[in-house]
Amino acid sequence: MKVYILEDEINILRYIISLVENIPYLQIVGYSAEVAKAKKELPELNPDLILADIQLRDGSSFQIFEDLDIDTQIIFVTAYDQFAIDALNLGAFGYLLKPIDPTTFNQTLDKCYRKQEQFRFDKNQF
Repeated sequence: MKVYILEDEINILRYIISLVENIPYLQIVGYSAEVAKAKKELPELNPDLILADIQLRDGSSFQIFEDLDIDTQIIFVTAYDQFAIDALNLGAFGYLLKPIDPTTFNQTLDKCYRKQEQFRFDKNQF
């Protein structure tokens, strides 16, 4: 699965990258700390999964999903619990709170991967 990361705190970005790199079926295709950059890159990169912090340098990651027609799984990784309902309304697959628990992170990504693989299998049946 191709993964794109939205995170503006460098230490957290490094930590998320280290977690993702330990999962063999994931490949990081890009990352951004800014809404504007992500809006340019996401349509071209077409990731299978976006790991998104809510608050970025130049605005909210919700702006990205409101402005672009993105058909991908989104897992929010944030310190803000008050946006969970907004995330669910966007169809988010998961909502993880910082500090990131590696076990919960891995379990959530594993569920997302299994769902993606099941969808691919079902789609190819017809």
